[in-house]
Amino acid sequence: MIKVFTHENRLILFNVKNLLEAEGIETVVRNEFSSSAVGDLSPFETWPELWLLHDEDLPRARDILSRLNDEDEGRFEA
Repeated sequence: MIKVFTHENRLILFNVKNLLEAEGIETVVRNEFSSSAVGDLSPFETWPELWLLHDEDLPRARDILSRLNDEDEGRFEA
């Protein structure tokens, strides 16, 4: 498994998840509920993360994220 995306806003992360899965790329979300640990951990460590189930999907996922980044003026970072 490879982490492909993280964002402080769960809605954005789940939108990216839906876009990748619509292209047949299986994903899993980690740290979905870790925001309660803020204070004990760095805020960046508590952001939800999107992970690919299959490493071989990484080039396609990066391509999709790159296109999203281009369309949305750099808001999505792979």
